[in-house]
Amino acid sequence: MPVPVSPTCRALCLLTVAAALCAACAAVRYQPSLVVGHVDEPIPVRVELRDLTDATPPEDARRTLGGTSATSHESLSGDLSIAVTDAILTNLRNDGFFTEVRRRAGAPDLVLSGTIRRFYGKSYVHPIGWLSSLVGLPLFTSRGTVELELAFERADGQRVGAYHSEVSFAEWGTALDAPQRAIGARLDRAFGDAMRDLRAQMSRDRARLTAKR
Repeated sequence: MPVPVSPTCRALCLLTVAAALCAACAAVRYQPSLVVGHVDEPIPVRVELRDLTDATPPEDARRTLGGTSATSHESLSGDLSIAVTDAILTNLRNDGFFTEVRRRAGAPDLVLSGTIRRFYGKSYVHPIGWLSSLVGLPLFTSRGTVELELAFERADGQRVGAYHSEVSFAEWGTALDAPQRAIGARLDRAFGDAMRDLRAQMSRDRARLTAKR
């Protein structure tokens, strides 16, 4: 037998949903950031990092009605390609992954370039959220994907190594969790997991990357 819901409870639930929607409709501010971890022994090469190509589908950045998107033009300051490349450069440099890595390196041993296939994080009211909010079930869903391809070449264009990683997430949360405000941090965690995987692949290729022609 259904549990009756009092008018007061129903009104409070509707107010909660309305407040959540108002918070969701406000654009978040997002700047890609990476945390992976310092390495004990860098790969002894000088690397020139070139801006990654943005090949993400346009719909990835679009906001869903009643939700937020970390990479929408309202949230992301500037170009996604530049922002992701900057984050990778800072991470590789600060963690000492290579002997040297910079955007314009004089006579580099290797040139690192790549493609952003997917890079998005969204949080929005799920269609069942309107009903589930009345009985305290999850209201928001958050999902996203980071898919990156990186490749090393020598100055003459000879391919040395290619790497791919894809990390996705799909989670539920209530309005009290404010997942729409945390979507940037959640996307950064996926970004970090993908970069951790790419760095592990590069480390396994250490002999190839450091081999002389």
